[in-house]
Amino acid sequence: EKDWLFESKGSVCFPKENDDLNLIMAYLNSHLVNYFLKILSPTLDFHEGPVGKIPFNKIELKDINEKVNNCIDISKDEWNSHENTWEFKENEIIKHNNNSIKSSIDIYKREWTEKFLKLHQYEENINNQFIDKYDLRDEIKFNVSLGEITILNEELLSRKENRNQKNNPINDELNDEDEKWSKSWIELESKLQKDGYVGLQLPWNE
Repeated sequence: EKDWLFESKGSVCFPKENDDLNLIMAYLNSHLVNYFLKILSPTLDFHEGPVGKIPFNKIELKDINEKVNNCIDISKDEWNSHENTWEFKENEIIKHNNNSIKSSIDIYKREWTEKFLKLHQYEENINNQFIDKYDLRDEIKFNVSLGEITILNEELLSRKENRNQKNNPINDELNDEDEKWSKSWIELESKLQKDGYVGLQLPWNE
């Protein structure tokens, strides 16, 4: 991305060959790199030192450029849909030009539910391919919880809450060190595991 500055707390790496850019971005955002960094730098941040030690092999992944570009496009579209962003052009509800506000909202929810679930599928597929190539399937899971998909943060119900939810195996698997997933996202994850993507409804704010 042009016209952006960076420094030590927001380091940037540059590929030797531009053709490798999408592969490197996919790799750095995969569960595999998170696994390596926890070993190389078990602290709160990752600077260029441990990142420079991550093992990287130039490997062939199926449709990697298409998947990465789609992830970027969906994320940029969501970011630029907010009025406080530089590239904002039109309100997501108004742009459908529907006579009914309810119908416009329904179309908006339907479109962004589809994009949200596509992003989830792409991320899991990329994780799966990297883990296979590095032969670490017994060490790392490729699964991405729905609550970890970071688009629509303002539009969807809160993903984390501080209350302690015990004796919930799904929650135990998805939680991080500080917070638990909220009930709505636990139920959503359970439905995904049981029925797949068919009919999956995101927990929208009203």
